[in-house]
Amino acid sequence: MWFGILIISVLAVDNVLGDTNSKTTVKMPTMFKFDNYQEAMSSSNPSPYCLVFGEIQPDNSSDLWHAIDAFVQDPVRRFRHDHIIYGFNVDKCKQLLRDKGIVVETQTELDETRIPQDEVVDFFKRIFTEDDYKDRLQYQDLLDKCMNLEIQGKYNLSVKTFIEYCDKNPNKEEMPSKDGMSRSVYVVIGILVVLNIASSFYDYFVHSPRDSGKSQIEQSTKKEGKPNLGVAILTSFSISRNYRQLTQAKENDDEFRFFYFYRLVTAIIVIFGHVYLGITTMPLKNPEFVEGKWDEAWSMICQNGNVTIQIFFIMTAFHTKLSFDKRKVITPRSSFAKSASLYITVIAHRYLRLLPSLAALIYFESKILYHLGSGPFWRHINQAGNTFCQQYWWKNIFLVNIFLMDESCSQHTWYISTDVHLFMLYTLLIIVTAKFPRLKKPIYITMATLSFLILGTLTYIYRLDVNVYLKPELYRYLYFKFKDTFYTTYITFYGNLGGYLMGILCAEWYQTEHFSKTKERLSKYARNVFVQIPFVIAHLYVPLTVLYTAVWVIDKNNGEPSLWLALYSAGFRNLWVLYGGFSVMMMAMKWGWIAYDLCSMEMFRTVGRLTFGMFIWHAPILRIISGLYRDSLELSDAYVGSLTITVSVLSMSIAFIFSLLVEFPLGNLVNLLFRYVSKSSVQENSQEKKQK
Repeated sequence: MWFGILIISVLAVDNVLGDTNSKTTVKMPTMFKFDNYQEAMSSSNPSPYCLVFGEIQPDNSSDLWHAIDAFVQDPVRRFRHDHIIYGFNVDKCKQLLRDKGIVVETQTELDETRIPQDEVVDFFKRIFTEDDYKDRLQYQDLLDKCMNLEIQGKYNLSVKTFIEYCDKNPNKEEMPSKDGMSRSVYVVIGILVVLNIASSFYDYFVHSPRDSGKSQIEQSTKKEGKPNLGVAILTSFSISRNYRQLTQAKENDDEFRFFYFYRLVTAIIVIFGHVYLGITTMPLKNPEFVEGKWDEAWSMICQNGNVTIQIFFIMTAFHTKLSFDKRKVITPRSSFAKSASLYITVIAHRYLRLLPSLAALIYFESKILYHLGSGPFWRHINQAGNTFCQQYWWKNIFLVNIFLMDESCSQHTWYISTDVHLFMLYTLLIIVTAKFPRLKKPIYITMATLSFLILGTLTYIYRLDVNVYLKPELYRYLYFKFKDTFYTTYITFYGNLGGYLMGILCAEWYQTEHFSKTKERLSKYARNVFVQIPFVIAHLYVPLTVLYTAVWVIDKNNGEPSLWLALYSAGFRNLWVLYGGFSVMMMAMKWGWIAYDLCSMEMFRTVGRLTFGMFIWHAPILRIISGLYRDSLELSDAYVGSLTITVSVLSMSIAFIFSLLVEFPLGNLVNLLFRYVSKSSVQENSQEKKQK
């Protein structure tokens, strides 16, 4: 019932706003139009097929131009309808011009006066190859005349053109069998297959079957308690062991089982946001579908929904703080050398655990993805990732892409880089506060102040938007056009200080007697429906209300410094962090009635552990789907929903396979590498205790 009330309320507001949605009665030029790609490629003598970017030129004598110009003056809600992309069958274009008696001139150099002077064109020039330049030289005059013939005939307007690329035969995108770089793909896949098969056979036929129910660490330990390193290494790639590692309960699972549900829901929200961003890159037949969403209530909520990713930071910091405090590796008596050694070890361990997945993604983007499909739009969608992953892979691997986002690939991996930088900072603070407990309160107060101050100050000084909003043109060409806010406050670690701090504060309180007493006092209300139903409803309404506040600020940035926008920017993200911390702690107290029972279901354990892989692989899956379209796409709510489900299920499936065959095996080896270092630290700590 409460969920129905929530939906009805939002839909009521949605209808009110929908009635005020401004629409244009002028028929805009078609943004995308494609000749038949298959027809051009499948004949015995295939015709070259070229994708052409066009910019409609101003014409003060045209009423249509004035309508277009007025319509696109709202960059928050509108596409640039004067920017169009057409796909041409070159042979058909030649025939059309011959029929019209239009002569095509031979060129020795490009005519720059016929090319749009635009940042989009500059981007295309950076990602496409020297062969594409030769195609531009050969076909510029031909395709420029064909495109102008069509635009002038339909709209009585002229257009400047730029050839992105030309496909010349149907096998252009297939992986060359004699390419040395491509052979490495088969070598890597072959090695992984052999390792998994060999390790699984060794585990099943050679290793003791009676140990099959034990954990890998237990099975790799001899009776005298000394680690059997050989057995652990040989069984690291065992599929059956890694499957149990994926599905079986671990320490603290019963207490924090709801974390898996939180991770899954947050991952799906992220995927939905990226699907919405991804459809702006697709060849749309009805761009007004995207533009109209800006005046709907759900859109306002979704526009601010990217802050939900803070829950990942909260949970990571929470577990990190609990782990440090339970092990008590650092005490006030610990030496500086030990503290420094532990810090380096912990950071190196986390980096090496993340590296296999990150490296696999970059390898896939640079060597494999580009060759998995074809079509008029395939290279438009996937060329940038292929080019930048080959040239600038080090930005992602060394986690500096948040500082060098221009010309980087797999832009969604900014989260991994930001998370590691935050982990480095707050791990240092955890160690410092463990060694110097008196500094704990001043450090926490300082970090809380900075989490507000940095966001507000940067927003004010650089005149930023208060959040990154999914404007139609934001990512239309596979790079970020309105990038100031995204680069300065959204992806930077210093713009996300609040989430980690909240996780640490929650862990601090969780370990106190005050939390235990509070939990005991509130336990008598945990199953009281008259308390829990209002609590659950409020728990849903409050975040939606906070997210909906985007309606007040989404188009209020006029390029001038604004104190109230700076205050909103500082408060909004941290208010969501406070809500995330409150939600985690109430769940830790087992509040929420059926919501707690739902979040704690065991079925979410396995899929919750796959969310990192889902996050890694959903972006290339979405680009594969986007690049395969061979004609304009009619958008609908049903399509967006089904695409979100499809991408989520496919990314989960790939994450499942990748976890069993690559991520967990390599993670096992990393854990073995660092186990001895950790054991030495514990032994040293025990000796320190004996000396007290």
